[in-house]
Amino acid sequence: MSLSQSLSSNSVKWMIGGQLTQYVLIALLSMQIIGCDDEATDNVTTAGETTAGEATAGETTAGETTAGETTAGETTAGETTAGETTAGETTAGETTTEEGLALNNLIPEVAAAMCQGLFSCCDTQDNEQFFVAFQNNPRYEEVASQLPPNVPFTADSCSSILETALTAAPFGRWVEQVNAGRVTYDGLSAQTCLEELQQASCGDHFLNAIYDSTCFSFAAPNGGEEQRKMFTRNAGVGSECMALTDGQGGVIYGTCDPSQAFCCVRREDGTCKVPEQNEIGECVAVSAVGESCALLPSAQICATGNECGYDSGVCEPPVEYITVQEGETCAENFSFFGLCENSYCDVTGTGTCLPLKADGEACLFQDECQSGACVDQICGLDTYCR
Repeated sequence: MSLSQSLSSNSVKWMIGGQLTQYVLIALLSMQIIGCDDEATDNVTTAGETTAGEATAGETTAGETTAGETTAGETTAGETTAGETTAGETTAGETTTEEGLALNNLIPEVAAAMCQGLFSCCDTQDNEQFFVAFQNNPRYEEVASQLPPNVPFTADSCSSILETALTAAPFGRWVEQVNAGRVTYDGLSAQTCLEELQQASCGDHFLNAIYDSTCFSFAAPNGGEEQRKMFTRNAGVGSECMALTDGQGGVIYGTCDPSQAFCCVRREDGTCKVPEQNEIGECVAVSAVGESCALLPSAQICATGNECGYDSGVCEPPVEYITVQEGETCAENFSFFGLCENSYCDVTGTGTCLPLKADGEACLFQDECQSGACVDQICGLDTYCR
């Protein structure tokens, strides 16, 4: 079990203000791979995901848009405004449920709801911090010139900017693959997520809603039981597949059912590699717990939620975490297994639970601080969007 997966299961916030969250640093230390659906970088994993060195997670096609995109929450004729839907509304090739948020309204209405919260709950500095995570991110490379700080971020420009970002990743490719018939869409689940975001009060409620990876967060879900609520990948072994721009797991499993198959593109010698963004592959059966897994010379991926043991080379189930107290062991060899109660895990040092730090003390991660906030490497009051 990689430490990165365990930390992701215990965290809800993305990168804020350029500081590293705990699971980002540990991803650089962890070497266990293959099996979940979150973010990753080349040959390093977060939340137990795999990289393959063959593709950059989340590459986008410049200028990808979805039908019915809007500016500042406005909609084109026949479409709906934020929070309203037309039952069964579809455009050519779309497949949506008969009720709920229509697929062609997904991106514009999510953008409008995010803007409502960002300008109601967050100040200028908070909004600048919100966009730090998009900088130098390969998923947004093609649209970087259209995102802050390269363009002004105002109440008038917000919806257009967020529609551009959401289309690049994670949702543009999802919508495209629904229209192609490789993925199904649940408008009722999307509507529930949208209403939660629209109705969120400032503070933890809003932050939990905007960073909910099972709904609309720009960060991908962890995999296993944690998946996007509004999309389902049903393709089984033997079906054709394409990568998705939603975390490294989106690349690895693509449009295949991640509990059954991963997306394989065959090299000339017959070995498997994960697809690049515009390659069509074939869904190949995943490995179950106890079966072999690898990246090279041929990729063989574990079912989502499991991961490939670094030492064993076989798929292993998720670690069951135990609650531990101050002074007790919570991690060994950067493998995290204990949830520290009223303390934090010194995973990069002693591997034991240490006392939480008071405001003004130096920190690397928010979990170290009594306040729950580590700002500029100092524990202090969490004022982000509050």
